[in-house]
Amino acid sequence: MPSKTPERKHHGSLATWLFENQAGISFSLVGVLILSHICLPSIRPFTSKFVTLGHYNHITGKYGASSDDFLFMSFCVVLFTGLRAGIMDHVLVPLARRWGVTKQKDMTRFAEQAWLLCYYNVFWPLGMVCQDPVSRMLFVLEFLLTRGCSISIATRLTS
Repeated sequence: MPSKTPERKHHGSLATWLFENQAGISFSLVGVLILSHICLPSIRPFTSKFVTLGHYNHITGKYGASSDDFLFMSFCVVLFTGLRAGIMDHVLVPLARRWGVTKQKDMTRFAEQAWLLCYYNVFWPLGMVCQDPVSRMLFVLEFLLTRGCSISIATRLTS
């Protein structure tokens, strides 16, 4: 009777590989999507569903729910996964080492807690200051994706 150990080991190694490379995988996916959106105008109707919310109602100024929201949320999940993994691996773990943390478990805990501190220190004030954080985030994404076209920015800032 064949042993099931090699199958489990194989799945474990795939999971380990995905865990260890989550920042690179996330940034590769986001980079390909954004570069495709910028450089290939013919596919913008498809890529814009990932970087913007759909079904904007010009009368109410609000967004309606649609099946395309899943694509936008998927983009956000991949983006924040990459940011979290990248900041933890390349900023917070080295900072923990520099401050004398030696155990891997303690470095991981420090990085997790420091990430939460960074995350909350950015998004809590953003939510308190911005009346409509979704439109502000979409404005920033639009600015980044259109390379900061001065006409669209001047129009947004004056309205």
